[in-house]
Amino acid sequence: MVVCLGAPFLAAWVAGWDRKKLLSWSLVWYGLWHALAALAPGFSSLLACRVLAMLAAAVFTPQAASCIALLVHEHQRGRAITFVFLGWSVTSVNGSPLGAWIGGVWGWRWSMALIAALPLLGAAWLWRHMPERVVPTALSAAAWLQTLSSRPLMVTLSVTVMSGAGQIILFSYLAPYVTERFATSPG
Repeated sequence: MVVCLGAPFLAAWVAGWDRKKLLSWSLVWYGLWHALAALAPGFSSLLACRVLAMLAAAVFTPQAASCIALLVHEHQRGRAITFVFLGWSVTSVNGSPLGAWIGGVWGWRWSMALIAALPLLGAAWLWRHMPERVVPTALSAAAWLQTLSSRPLMVTLSVTVMSGAGQIILFSYLAPYVTERFATSPG
């Protein structure tokens, strides 16, 4: 919910920011909150760390997609934007089961630690390779109002939100359920 509801509001807030700094620091934010999640003493603090980490996810993906169009030739834009969202999909398809397996075999703290390390590596790579002063044109208030008041877009978005939430919840609880129900090991 933080990602889905936060993304448009955060997009409006960060509209004029340099994307190299924004994207790099959002990955650092994501990594640091997951590092704290790995050290969380209980479920409430783990949940709080994860919710705060999701603010970075709400910023990163849409802003990466919007600025990639400025970094490639016009005839490559569709392919480049698809590549950004493909990363999200590949991560969901591979990362969620892998995270569940790591959590089942080595414990959830190891899963959180790995989630903390990978974006920090990504931030370092991005900082080194992305040009500075990439700032997409900000949407006007009228454009935001038109977008947010579009019934077809909001219906499509609500289906996407429910589908994505269902998949994430399924992966989070499927491994423990199968382990308990069928007396299997996480491996």
